[in-house]
Amino acid sequence: MNGIVDTKRLDILRAVNNLSLPTKRGDVASRAETSRKTAKKHLSELREHGIVKIYRGNIEPTAGGKLLLEAIQDCLTAIPITEDELAELTRTETPLSILSNLHTEYQSTEEIQRRISSSQSGLGEWAARSVDAAKPSSQ
Repeated sequence: MNGIVDTKRLDILRAVNNLSLPTKRGDVASRAETSRKTAKKHLSELREHGIVKIYRGNIEPTAGGKLLLEAIQDCLTAIPITEDELAELTRTETPLSILSNLHTEYQSTEEIQRRISSSQSGLGEWAARSVDAAKPSSQ
């Protein structure tokens, strides 16, 4: 995930999407609360992945970029996750197979913590809380 969208790129994509189009890099940097240099770096990455288009200094999200942002927003609405947890998740080496199975396959807290080697980061605890919250109650 971090190859395409990390938390700063998500902020930048949100800024591009929310500003009047087309927009300029300085406006994106200001809205995303980052430096112009950082905005340039991340906009370049987003352009390489076809998420934004940049022409004559103008920046716009592509149709795919808008869909990606909508999908991410839907996920963030459905899954209780903080910005810090999202940042950790986008920077982790935790296998996506573990993460992708959390919503379909019940795993005990101990099983998740055993499978996730990066427990120092807090990701193991977050994943365990998410699974425990989604676990069907036995009434």
